[in-house]
Amino acid sequence: MENKKTTLEMIKTVHLAKREIDNVLSKGMNKEVSVPQAHVISFVFDRSKADDVFQKDIEEAFELHRSSVSLMISNMEKNGLIKREPVKEDARLRKIVLTEKALQQQAETERLIAKANEKILENITVEEEAALIHILKKIQRNLK
Repeated sequence: MENKKTTLEMIKTVHLAKREIDNVLSKGMNKEVSVPQAHVISFVFDRSKADDVFQKDIEEAFELHRSSVSLMISNMEKNGLIKREPVKEDARLRKIVLTEKALQQQAETERLIAKANEKILENITVEEEAALIHILKKIQRNLK
């Protein structure tokens, strides 16, 4: 019975946290950028500091199907948020690069996500947050 309770609490928490983040983003963002696109911009921004980012990286990070990511990337390219640039080592590969428009949106996205995180983690100590992250990562490994 406890396992069932735990699962239900996880589902409710994930749903509420996602709703809070999406709500804060949708209210504060430029209407040209969807909430999922804002998450992708944030991911590409962070990941590209260390390495090139490809469509496959987005698929893996967000656990999305290739076709869904392909459509989103195409729309983002049409809206001037990203460019796909060839890689010198392999002409078949196209790395994803943020445009100036996306970089401007990124700063606002970071501010809004920080605002949502404040509410989500209100009354949670640093130690509790660290423990939560540790447990969530264990659950993620179990599910993969």
